[in-house]
Amino acid sequence: MQNIGKNNIRIISVKIVYDVFFNQAKLNDRILYYCNSNAIDDRNKSFIKYECTGVVEKVTEIDKVISGFSKFNIDKLDKIVLTILRIAIFEIIYMDKVPSFAIINEYVNIAKSKSIYQNNIRTSNEKIFTYGNFVNAILRNVNRKYKNDINNTHKAIIDKRNTTKKCYFRILNGRVNEVLTELENNDVKYEIYQGKLNFDYAIVYSVNNYKNILDTKNFNNGNIFISDPSSIYLTDVLSHFIIERYKNNSNYKIKILDTCAAPGGKIIGVYDILKEFFINAYYEARDINDKRIHSILDNLKRININNIVVHNKDATVCDKLDEKQYDVVICDVPCSGLGVISKKPDIVLHYSVKKLNSLVKIQSEILNISCKYVKDDGILSYSTCTTTKDENENIVLAFLDRNKNFKKIFYKRIESSNESDGFYMCFMKKI
Repeated sequence: MQNIGKNNIRIISVKIVYDVFFNQAKLNDRILYYCNSNAIDDRNKSFIKYECTGVVEKVTEIDKVISGFSKFNIDKLDKIVLTILRIAIFEIIYMDKVPSFAIINEYVNIAKSKSIYQNNIRTSNEKIFTYGNFVNAILRNVNRKYKNDINNTHKAIIDKRNTTKKCYFRILNGRVNEVLTELENNDVKYEIYQGKLNFDYAIVYSVNNYKNILDTKNFNNGNIFISDPSSIYLTDVLSHFIIERYKNNSNYKIKILDTCAAPGGKIIGVYDILKEFFINAYYEARDINDKRIHSILDNLKRININNIVVHNKDATVCDKLDEKQYDVVICDVPCSGLGVISKKPDIVLHYSVKKLNSLVKIQSEILNISCKYVKDDGILSYSTCTTTKDENENIVLAFLDRNKNFKKIFYKRIESSNESDGFYMCFMKKI
């Protein structure tokens, strides 16, 4: 690794993990921020992402190890020192590419570096020296105890990797032969989805490695759209209801609104299926701030779609001019995200009853506003990527109790598994 400096990847890992645990930051956001701002190459990016994600996933086990060797309680340790120990122990126990003595040396040097404590004005040179010795002692003891178990532990991690979720995707723009030929020419093995979810229109493919898709010409040209099967399933089933509802009037200008659209997967999925059935359809995607709007626009630009209108609007504020103007309204509301915890392990760190109650309030507000936009006999879709009843069934039951002019026509709860993320969806018809 490089000498200690702003581009030392282990220092970057320390900053990322520190922010996640002690500044309520989102793991993926911090990884992107630090890797992009420090011009980290792809190989080191992968290293940082792997170890930071691993620390968050394994923090309970790692903290037990620290407690077994430290005379101080976890909550009494300096936060930066604790972060250094967590990452170093993860590398010693769960990673095998770097010798343990090199890992220990790197993190002891980081612990002795003044720059890592620059935001803590109370940290004296004497303290820093003591921290370095403390980290050295803990890590050497950990290595001494666990070195005989490292190979077996690493084998277990590799075995776990082999059962993790695949990369699922759809092929857009009618370029099936072109996409599959490119994969075959690059010796990338792909499969057609044959799991528990039954798709009427969407053909879903999978490969074992995201990088095999991200590196393709067809992904960059917009012919491949990556999405989880549960999300694709929503667009497939919703499209089924739309087609059945309006199939006898294909010239009708159907209007579809997604009130919380970023990054655009739901509205894009519906558009891709319906474009063959409804020539005059109008599609609109909304979200609350510029960052989320840009994520929609970036996706639309990459896959060369110009037929979806994008607006910056708050879903909790009613636009009176839009009342009863849409045949279909999609509400994929902000949620606790417990259904995607395998992709975002830091979610559990920030989960609390207070936050849940706040989300439930917002979810109810969005659903109550969005229903006003639905035409008579139109369809209202409610969905989340979480698994709590408070955010799903209870929200819908309370809504239907208040709004007798809506009737549930379909719902499905999808539990998180190796096949798909956890998900909930419910479609309601306005009577």
